[in-house]
Amino acid sequence: MSRGFISAGQLRERISIQARGSTRDAFGQDIATWTTSASNVPAYIRPLSMSERFVADQVQANIDKQIVIRYTSVVNPKSRIIWNSQEYDVKSIIDYNERRHQIALLVDRVAT
Repeated sequence: MSRGFISAGQLRERISIQARGSTRDAFGQDIATWTTSASNVPAYIRPLSMSERFVADQVQANIDKQIVIRYTSVVNPKSRIIWNSQEYDVKSIIDYNERRHQIALLVDRVAT
């Protein structure tokens, strides 16, 4: 995985970040709801290679892509990312050098 900073010109994709909430149905069961916390967020997105997936799989199952964005406190491991009408669950957040400049999100595509 890339450990260097991504230049502003590489942040070509646009994503939305959604926060999980819940509500109860008529039977008292919790139902997940999603609200958009941030939209039109510039991002660099790349698929992980098979070797990177193998290494990532040792910690988190089914990691699919790495998404790099500018630092924001809006995203957390319970967040969901929307990109090209596809939903991705955030599995891990990496703040390289803990400088709050850019963060890498390891995500897994939500099965539909």
